[in-house]
Amino acid sequence: MAPQPLRDLIEGGRFETFPLLEAARINANEIQFDAVPGLFGLMVVQAGPFLADKDNRTAIAMAIDRPKLLTAFDIFAWRETVTLVPESLPNRADIARPDWAVPSMDQRRSMAAASIANWKRANGAIRPLRVALPRGYGSRIFFARLRADLAAVGVDIERVTADRPHDLRLIDLTAQQSSPAWYLDQLSCKFAAICSARADAIVAEARMTKDMTVRVQLLGQAEAEMQSTVGFIPIANPLRWSVVRPGLLGHFANGRGWHLLQYLGRDPT
Repeated sequence: MAPQPLRDLIEGGRFETFPLLEAARINANEIQFDAVPGLFGLMVVQAGPFLADKDNRTAIAMAIDRPKLLTAFDIFAWRETVTLVPESLPNRADIARPDWAVPSMDQRRSMAAASIANWKRANGAIRPLRVALPRGYGSRIFFARLRADLAAVGVDIERVTADRPHDLRLIDLTAQQSSPAWYLDQLSCKFAAICSARADAIVAEARMTKDMTVRVQLLGQAEAEMQSTVGFIPIANPLRWSVVRPGLLGHFANGRGWHLLQYLGRDPT
């Protein structure tokens, strides 16, 4: 067996490349996860006859078994989410979770299947929805689970790359700010096909006020409004990982996923 090359650090890991670590037999104690907040889910980018119907978008959101999907990767640091803004964000208003997230998984799937069947009876067959995903073995695992979940409620999907026409696109962004406004900006009418001009106006109003209590309330109203459009289907927090040689100084997990290379090898004390 040829000797393995020496390495101190591998940066920039994401979900689509994570399965490579097992293939490379990387020790678990060398893998470091960053608990980064952000957006990880499906955005509607082509509102054709099927996806233009809010009930159908809601059915897709209900059909995804998030715990089962994430369990396929066996990563404790990867947690499901059903809200647009992380519920743990300190300056987030206390708004209700989306109505579709309240029932149990079995109830959600049953309700979604009934909704899709009703649409088919009225409108005919649904062409396979095109889902844009990055390349990588992790994407293959993700797609297989997603396809099984949606097939269970009567929706077929096919995987494409982002440079080809698609109906849904996986959004995988780490938050650049610890404010609900950042999340709402990414889902505004500037970027999203299904959006709320009213929510955008409320966010703009929130930015103008100097009263933090009022700002939190306004951003909560905007989030609730945007949540009701179901233009973005949240699935989990973003996944970011590094491989760090044991004993390497100056590399620490953090909530931004930022690692300053000029401090590597230095004793922090």
